[in-house]
Amino acid sequence: DEKVEEKTWVSPFLGFTESTIVLGSVVILFAAFVVVQFQYFFGGQANIHIAGYTFSEYARKGFGELVTVAFFSLLLLLGLGAITRRETENQRRTFSILGIGLVGLLIVMLIAAFQRLGLYEAAYGFSRLRTYTHVFMLWLGLLLVAVVILEIRRRERNIGLAMVLASLGFVISLSVLNVDAFIVKQNIQRETQSATDKTFAQGRADLDAQYFLDLSDDAIPPLVNAFHSKSLPASVKEKIGAALTCKQYEREQDERKVPWQAFHFSRLNADIAFKQVNKELDTYKITTTDGSRQVETPGGEEFPCYQYYYD
Repeated sequence: DEKVEEKTWVSPFLGFTESTIVLGSVVILFAAFVVVQFQYFFGGQANIHIAGYTFSEYARKGFGELVTVAFFSLLLLLGLGAITRRETENQRRTFSILGIGLVGLLIVMLIAAFQRLGLYEAAYGFSRLRTYTHVFMLWLGLLLVAVVILEIRRRERNIGLAMVLASLGFVISLSVLNVDAFIVKQNIQRETQSATDKTFAQGRADLDAQYFLDLSDDAIPPLVNAFHSKSLPASVKEKIGAALTCKQYEREQDERKVPWQAFHFSRLNADIAFKQVNKELDTYKITTTDGSRQVETPGGEEFPCYQYYYD
């Protein structure tokens, strides 16, 4: 075979045989793990009911395992790629095949983890943490695909750049997505579908409108739009109205003057949205009992105005 010279960051010192044994062993281990744990990876609802997991535990385990394995696997692949001597075309091809196999198995694990997160979101809706995780998995998937492409095109030195670009893409996409508005829209859409499709509604929790209190001004316009929607049940509309009443009362009690330097469009859009529902929100009454603030809806239901965190 013709010798191939590669430019690397450090001078390769590890023999091809030793490197192949390490990388090949990891690939075999991952492949065996995926086969043995296939039911656990893709069991979905069966794992929730049979194995006794909660949706949260099932999704967290999937995400935690994925991030840990992906990090150390990419680190291993980059490290071996930098220090392994590959002097012939066959050696070069063999190393690439093993690397692609490793990344391919990571993609299988990613799909499984994404499916688990989807079950969690379908059952309980979106939250900030779930949305961040959702977007992160998408960018991780793009990164893994980029690693495969770079390996095939023999541009492994650009994998580091791909990781940086994926990180930047993740951060930028969260800003473009407008996370709080996205959460409201997705959870309202989920509730709308549940109201019209009883099969879809089975096993899914009711809308947790109280979580909306923890969101920023970006959530106000989509909440107002949902409040005016005719497709939502009256009970859901009252929950949204109560959440808006709590948010409006909180803003009214905030006597701090906002300097012009602190102007932002989110607050402006929220103010405009509130003006559209002022008269309707007057039918919701704020009451305080033992220091706890709550809203009494037109239907006589009580809605607490305190915020809480959940994932």
